[in-house]
Amino acid sequence: MTSKEFVTTKLNGLVDVYPSLTFKYKFLSNENIHLIEVIPFSEYSNNRDYLASEGSVVYEFENTFLQEEILFVSEDSITRVEIPDSIISKNNVSIFMDTMIDPEYEYGYIEILNSIEIQNNNYALAA
Repeated sequence: MTSKEFVTTKLNGLVDVYPSLTFKYKFLSNENIHLIEVIPFSEYSNNRDYLASEGSVVYEFENTFLQEEILFVSEDSITRVEIPDSIISKNNVSIFMDTMIDPEYEYGYIEILNSIEIQNNNYALAA
């Protein structure tokens, strides 16, 4: 089993136990980090049973995939999953975004911004 398969299997298991949760999952290959955003924040921060389950997943992952990291974040964290590889929830089990979004989309918006000419007008009043 690959690390990605491990993560998706575990997230699907967590959704079975905690059906109110949604996970946005992104594998950052350059850093070997599996980033998982947990929604909603109230479940992430207040559900002790969920936090214990998450801790078990992290422990098992870190002892199985020694060269990789796993990071769970909340929806109010500075670190967010903006363009997920998949979204896993009870209603939308394992929707893999790479089949729905052009892989170049993530970087395409930078080209659009670079093509816009910004005018710098100074409206300061002279005294």
